[in-house]
Amino acid sequence: MLRADLAAFGALARGAAFASYGLSARFRHVVPPGEPTKSSGFADSPAVLFPELMALFLGKTLARRFAATHAPVCECTPCGHRPLDSFPSNRDVRSAAQHNTSVLMSWQRTLHTLAVGPDREQWWQERCRAAVDRYPLVNAAIQQPNGFKVQPQLLRWSLLDAAHSAQASARTD
Repeated sequence: MLRADLAAFGALARGAAFASYGLSARFRHVVPPGEPTKSSGFADSPAVLFPELMALFLGKTLARRFAATHAPVCECTPCGHRPLDSFPSNRDVRSAAQHNTSVLMSWQRTLHTLAVGPDREQWWQERCRAAVDRYPLVNAAIQQPNGFKVQPQLLRWSLLDAAHSAQASARTD
């Protein structure tokens, strides 16, 4: 079984026939043989997908970050306009999983409406760039300059097309 996080969508956007997204962290990350796991131990709150930032955060982290302001409201069907900071404990694992699945499935449906090739690649890159651009806005809104940090993987996906195009141009020169 292959394990992937948001890279599953990047792979689909770049032409993969299928991909798998792990429901929990242990099913999203691969640890090479002989290397230690990078676990912070038992999580006392569920991982919650913050769609605008295209990243998973612990529910308790979202609750802390948005403690002094209004959290974004999720419009997915399971949430029914529930704020993203309302998954602070492990009692919320099921509802967080329903939220995550609903958001991911909406992305998957959109992706599959696009033709394989440049349309999908462009959609993915634009989505990643929009998320990267959103981080400073969210941090400003919560008045925490480093409240949320762009994950390196997301940054790489947001820049990949430019790098890919530069490599293609170099080969044709």
